[in-house]
Amino acid sequence: MAATLVASYEPAGPASAPVTGTLEHFLTERYCLYTLDRRRRLRRADIHHPPWPLQPAGSVIGNVIWILLAGWWLALGHLITGC
Repeated sequence: MAATLVASYEPAGPASAPVTGTLEHFLTERYCLYTLDRRRRLRRADIHHPPWPLQPAGSVIGNVIWILLAGWWLALGHLITGC
């Protein structure tokens, strides 16, 4: 069995800084980096940057799944659109 994901997106408005207190602000305003060193110890570093500009986008996502049934390949799928 094989599966394929087809997707496209495009801008749907102007870019701007996220509003404090929103989910977008919470998800993008992270100022720490966490990693493991060679000895597998947790390390933390501060990151300094201006707020990321975010832009609304529209998307089209299609998911097609191919199924082998009795020697025949059948395509099952659906299309999701959003903005």
